Amino acid sequence: RGQLQIVLEPFLYLYHDKISVWFDLEYQDWVASYFGNGNSPDIDRFTNYNRKKLYFGAKLESRVGVPQELKYGIELHIEHSDIEFDKDGPLDLPDPHSGRRNGAGYLIALDTRDNTNWSSHGFLAEWKQLFFSGYFGDYRFHVETLDLRGYTTLPWEVTSAAGILWKRTVGDVPFDMLAGPDGIKRFRGVESLYFNGNQALILQAELRRHLVWIFGTHLFFEGGKAGDYFGELLRNRWHRAVGFGGLLALNRSERLFARADVSWVDFDHIGLSFYVRQAF
Repeated sequence: RGQLQIVLEPFLYLYHDKISVWFDLEYQDWVASYFGNGNSPDIDRFTNYNRKKLYFGAKLESRVGVPQELKYGIELHIEHSDIEFDKDGPLDLPDPHSGRRNGAGYLIALDTRDNTNWSSHGFLAEWKQLFFSGYFGDYRFHVETLDLRGYTTLPWEVTSAAGILWKRTVGDVPFDMLAGPDGIKRFRGVESLYFNGNQALILQAELRRHLVWIFGTHLFFEGGKAGDYFGELLRNRWHRAVGFGGLLALNRSERLFARADVSWVDFDHIGLSFYVRQAF
């Protein structure tokens, strides 16, 4: 589809691992599909758009001065996007919100995971808010997320993982930053924001196992829905997906795996996703 994406994403661990710093530099010239706004898209009705994006993100997390189970941090989002829709599509088109999307925010979390690449026990409860300012960018809005995850080890060296993500956006939000699935980590195998709204709720459950040498596998179930306000979010129907994936170890000592996932989305169509690190 003429898609190009270049990503540089280093992680640094400092001060006896009490401080971690994450950087993300991306260039994207990407053709994607817009299915409209709402929770009930038609998979066969969409309009393509091209997004040229230059993005820099940074996140600093620290456990200094607090109990080891707690952490706090700040996050920076600097982006310039140029979005152009295919004018011949069948859908009413949103404002592309081309231009600068610059924001910053904070996070606080309770995190007892033993490893962030492949957690075998522990849990994460993280609250995050990002504020995008009209003074430093072209649009004013904010994004908040509540991320809950739990992990445990089962017999036969199987790891079970479960997660809940609630996301809310408020203000003059660009259509491609609304709440909804990202397609590779939260609700795999669909186009990003296949269903979307001002709020989204995504549930995930997965069983993971290392098989032999550098190979592993997992089975997963995911559900998600979106709505413009909380009451609508609760009433809207669930999208569902079941699937399996293959894992390839990139660094066994750090439990870092690449993965390829196959999803049966809404028991109707097949989706594929590829990524480095686990989905959640």
